[in-house]
Amino acid sequence: MQRMTFRPYSRHMDLPGIRIVSFGSPLYWFGAGLSDLLRSWPISLSYGIVFAALGYLLVNFAWTWLHLALALTTGTCLSG
Repeated sequence: MQRMTFRPYSRHMDLPGIRIVSFGSPLYWFGAGLSDLLRSWPISLSYGIVFAALGYLLVNFAWTWLHLALALTTGTCLSG
């Protein structure tokens, strides 16, 4: 797989290079993730259950403070 890198230019700072990926790379990554899931599904399932339960408990606890419940909901969605 050929790796191409785009180097942005800035006079005032040294910016890191951005690797350009092919169109099919996300499908390859998805297949690799699915392979990992099928190989060790009990561990993945237990992590999912733990994080879902913790998210539910945090939101249920913070429901009376709406601003806190919305922040926790958004954080759970972003980390999942």
